[in-house]
Amino acid sequence: MAGDWQKSRATPQRLWRLHKERILPPQAWERSQEIAGHIPTTSEWMRFVYRLLMASGTIFLIAGIFFFFAFNWEDLPRLGRFAIIEGAVIIATVLAFILNIDTWGGRIALGAAAMLIGVTFAVVGQAYQTGADSYRLFMMWAIVITGWVLISRWNILWLIWLVLINITISLYWSQIVRGDASTLNFILIGLNVGFVLLWDGLIKLDKFDFMQRGRWFLYLLMIPTLIHATYLMLDYIFGFGNSYVSLEGSTPFVYIGLMVILGAFYTTLRRDLFILTLACVSILVVLIAGIGRILYESMFANVGDPFLYFLFMGIITVGLTGGLAFGLRQLQKQWGEM
Repeated sequence: MAGDWQKSRATPQRLWRLHKERILPPQAWERSQEIAGHIPTTSEWMRFVYRLLMASGTIFLIAGIFFFFAFNWEDLPRLGRFAIIEGAVIIATVLAFILNIDTWGGRIALGAAAMLIGVTFAVVGQAYQTGADSYRLFMMWAIVITGWVLISRWNILWLIWLVLINITISLYWSQIVRGDASTLNFILIGLNVGFVLLWDGLIKLDKFDFMQRGRWFLYLLMIPTLIHATYLMLDYIFGFGNSYVSLEGSTPFVYIGLMVILGAFYTTLRRDLFILTLACVSILVVLIAGIGRILYESMFANVGDPFLYFLFMGIITVGLTGGLAFGLRQLQKQWGEM
């Protein structure tokens, strides 16, 4: 432990190391975590329950509006349909600014207004039967709420906005461009990863201090993105060499470039062990799949008993997993000492 540990931030890892090295007495272990804010207090639990109930009530209210229109559509006059939904949007928007969008009540009201905008466009499309492509609904929805997203400083609203962008691009690609799926996959992966990297790059600016709170939504973006990238690479590995399978030859280069960018960014510019772990798990799966196919076709294809193959792959899997885990653990220790 470095001599100036008193000046370091009280992270769970540092407290645990102090406890293991007897610098922090056992009787002070729990109290130190409470002071550092790692153990929620009663008031924090009550605040969490309050926010959870408020968010749940808002979601149920919006769902009720959806079902209200679906069940009573034929009985509602056209003017009544627009009056109800637009009135709800106006009330939610005004309430958001009355409560202040920097508070949880104001943010949830603004989020409800953003969701009701989508209901409004759906009602317009259903009432007039314009025959427009469905991507226009999500495109206009994203455009209209962009201003609210920018001033909200709320991660959940940013997440909703980015999901709408992803849906818009996907529908536009399938309905207008009608291009190949591989290019669309690369576009969506690049969009989501680029957004996460840009977000983490702007965190260093003081004027965007709200970005430093609540990184969970970045993880919600990275998990499905990396799963999708891994799937594309697995599809390439198992489809390579099969004449009846259409493969995108740039898939390995895109995947390797993605892993290199994530590794370089999150070990130098911004330290994030969780995203690095996700990338390592993806690499592990791809390596096991690639090694498994190579070994099977070169050594075990003509072996009747698959026991040796599975035994060999088991040893390789354990070795690769242990190596990646050891590397991540060493990286964590190195960061903890800095």
